[in-house]
Amino acid sequence: MAEFVHLHVHTQYSLLDGAIRIDDLLRLTAEYGMPAVATTDHGTLFGAIEFHEKATKAGIHPVIGCEMYIAARSRFDKSSADSRELCHLILLAETQEGYRNLCRLATAAQLEGFYYKPRIDRELLQECSRGLIGMSACLHGEIPRRILEGRMDLADQAARTYLATFGENRFFLEIQNNGIAEQERVNQALIDMSRRLSVPLVASNDCHYLSREDVRAHDVLLCIQTGKTVNDSERLKFRTDQLYFKPAAEMAAYFKETPEALSRTVEIADRCRLEFDFKTYHFPNFDTRGPQSVEAHFEEKTRAGFERIMARVRAKNPQADEALYRERLDYEIGVVKDMGFPSYFLIVADFIRFAKERGIPVGPGRGSAAGSLVAYCLGITDLDPIAHGLIFERFLNPARKSAGGTTSRRSSPSASSRPGP
Repeated sequence: MAEFVHLHVHTQYSLLDGAIRIDDLLRLTAEYGMPAVATTDHGTLFGAIEFHEKATKAGIHPVIGCEMYIAARSRFDKSSADSRELCHLILLAETQEGYRNLCRLATAAQLEGFYYKPRIDRELLQECSRGLIGMSACLHGEIPRRILEGRMDLADQAARTYLATFGENRFFLEIQNNGIAEQERVNQALIDMSRRLSVPLVASNDCHYLSREDVRAHDVLLCIQTGKTVNDSERLKFRTDQLYFKPAAEMAAYFKETPEALSRTVEIADRCRLEFDFKTYHFPNFDTRGPQSVEAHFEEKTRAGFERIMARVRAKNPQADEALYRERLDYEIGVVKDMGFPSYFLIVADFIRFAKERGIPVGPGRGSAAGSLVAYCLGITDLDPIAHGLIFERFLNPARKSAGGTTSRRSSPSASSRPGP
């Protein structure tokens, strides 16, 4: 059997465009005897962790990637002309640094470049290219598009630019077996370009569904995406039923003249090695916007909040034991600091403040967070834990080395303590 793995695959996380569920993808990958598989969803990494965990458990090597949308000019340019000139580019995370850069790109695409699609630009790609492998993508890629326009000079120029961006042996010309007539023309041009410019080829199939029979279901997804019906003759419709997860033998029969493009998929997959640490908490850092440390800022905000809530407590119950409240507060502040959660509390408090100021319902709090006096002082919850006899250690317990009332390896305060409606 020819050596081949799929490096261009769209799962359900390519919303209303990918019709492949991760469990089914891994089942068929194993059935085909493929040692690895990639996911390259459009503009997002939302499925990366689920895919990595399930693939690893199934004994299949996971390759995490993304099909990015490249803006014609700047990602900040929000014009209709720019949206029509979007180009696709496949990015695969080769190293941990590459995965972090892929996350940076996907985040910027959503927060900075979003205009109908999540977009990046060439400037950002240049900045975040380390540790990434690039592939020229489908007919909507920049190089295939220039080929179809008859501008081989621009196609060559784009190839040289991508080669300079990623580096030697980290950018590949992607030839596909997808049943589209224009693709045949592009494939021949890419093969010729590979010889002229010494840019290696890689084979793919741009999989959007698992089997040929799923093409109808995928077509319905496209209709939902575009707000059309299947009977609309003017709607978006893929002109092929070949975008399925093909076995290696079928790919080999098509690419018999370029077997190196098949075997190179396995080589690329083997180079993409990522390990994730699920035992360490990875919380974002709170920006104090000044010289004050996060810990000092956390304590200052908490104690200021304490004075406000104690005024309410005394108004309701003049006999309340303030010393008991202060002792509990000092203890909780110490635990939160020792366990490294000040940033987490400040960020959650900021979310809750933002919601309350805009009339967004958040509720009084739920789960074990209601047992925290610190959470009450910061406005995260609206329950007095001492008046209600609630226990802080159900939330954070330094003796248990975990948070949120659970000992699972992925536990965190958010797991069971997130304030909610």
